Amino acid sequence: MGKIQLENLELIEVQVTTRCNISCKYCFNGDITEHSTINTKQFKKFIRKALNSENSCSHINTLRITGGEPLLEQDIVYELISFAKENGLSVELSTNGILLASCLSDLIALGLDAVKISFDSFDSDLFSDQRGNYGQQAESCIKSVISSPIMLTVRVTITENCLTGITDTIKRLLAEGVDFVEVKSVVPVGRASPAMVPPHENLYRVLEEISKNWPPEKVTILCCYLPFCEGYNVVNNKACTCCSTTAYVTADGYIGPCSYFPKLNWYNIVEHDLDNVFLSEEFSNIRNGLRTACKDCGDWRDCRNGCPAILYSHKSPTDSCFELVSSLMQSNTRQQA
Repeated sequence: MGKIQLENLELIEVQVTTRCNISCKYCFNGDITEHSTINTKQFKKFIRKALNSENSCSHINTLRITGGEPLLEQDIVYELISFAKENGLSVELSTNGILLASCLSDLIALGLDAVKISFDSFDSDLFSDQRGNYGQQAESCIKSVISSPIMLTVRVTITENCLTGITDTIKRLLAEGVDFVEVKSVVPVGRASPAMVPPHENLYRVLEEISKNWPPEKVTILCCYLPFCEGYNVVNNKACTCCSTTAYVTADGYIGPCSYFPKLNWYNIVEHDLDNVFLSEEFSNIRNGLRTACKDCGDWRDCRNGCPAILYSHKSPTDSCFELVSSLMQSNTRQQA
């Protein structure tokens, strides 16, 4: 078999556990009743094979550790950081920050390269409403990482409730020394209801303001699902990486396009190789675009209008994500009335 032309495959994201110590209103995991933890022996074997492949998977350069809350499985996190560094990979940790301060020195010693902390607002009431009553802990954690050699990204999720305060939150985070900020529109999957999604016009006004105030090197906008063809040109928008530069491994060993994608259990780390998964019909369809209205657009590669996670979750893979979210919001409004 010839060389697989997927040289952009760079990052593997692994969910070490589905357990979490908070209950965010918009968690992509939904309401899980049975919890799973990654089998590290199987996962490391899977990654070693990918790294030693003569094909595209040898281009992987980063391992991202996530959850649930990964630090509830501290030993596994330590093991995977050590494994990644032994294999020449950069390592990122995505966390809510509650448990981070107690093990930050260990993570530094192990060589952790970057931390991503979820934090939506300095308004304690708003933070508590969306994530729980631990805003002060999260703020303290952010300050601790700023003072460390670890690169810090703060992930801010936009909902209807926190939309108007987002620019002030970003301004303060950067002023305090955060390296990068990611802004992500709430994705209506899992626990997130369409009522949490801001109206498109309001969302665009705020994202446009963000683009004007900060360069994409400091503030990146993810998953804004606002298509160019509707007049929404968000400069800092980062194209979806689903099935192109990233792969996601769930805590029970299934390989998916991203963390927001419904768990269809197509492939797993025991029976399948990463190269073959990325060449599969299912992954190719997602990578090449399922939105017939947008696929031929000249801006499609940058815009990637149509979040596959939303489309598959609501069983409308041929629709525009913009149109689907609009219809979901309208349906929610009718139900409330």
